[in-house]
Amino acid sequence: MVLRAEALEHLLSIVRKAEPPSRQTLHEEFIFRDDFKKWLIWSKFSLPAFWYGNEETDTGDAKAGEACRNDDS
Repeated sequence: MVLRAEALEHLLSIVRKAEPPSRQTLHEEFIFRDDFKKWLIWSKFSLPAFWYGNEETDTGDAKAGEACRNDDS
């Protein structure tokens, strides 16, 4: 899971300033591994080995990326 910088700021404001949490904001704050992988493939970026391992970075995920691009149209 990846936490966006904006999400971190929101969470810190909850903790430090006692601001009420926004359920909508909290729902949108996290990016899951599979969603990130689909975006990387769609954007034609290489998968980072530190998160996906060497075996996943060279598996020919072009078909998955093509499917993601087709879903967005």
